[in-house]
Amino acid sequence: MANYQGSFTTSTADADILQNITIKPRIMERLGLTTDEQYAAVFAGSDPIGVKMDFDMIFTADNKVSLNNGIYNDLLESMAYSSGDYVKLTSLKVKTAGSGIIIFDIM
Repeated sequence: MANYQGSFTTSTADADILQNITIKPRIMERLGLTTDEQYAAVFAGSDPIGVKMDFDMIFTADNKVSLNNGIYNDLLESMAYSSGDYVKLTSLKVKTAGSGIIIFDIM
């Protein structure tokens, strides 16, 4: 399986990286999706399909990460977060606006 990577910048608090303008096309490519409607369907509804993703995120400043709208987790060394394995994601939010890099694989 190929790893995908991309840098991102958020301008708002609680921004969902899965919806980020630079990360979303890479996820769509990996899933074989061609339209925004197809992509939205993966994350919509009362029981969204989501994606099974293994990822590492590195930030340029302190931040926190929330998986699936859960509680925010502190980062390792105040700059990095690793999922540690494949997790089903319906959202991947960062607490404060900022920049970072995500390296991921989708099962």
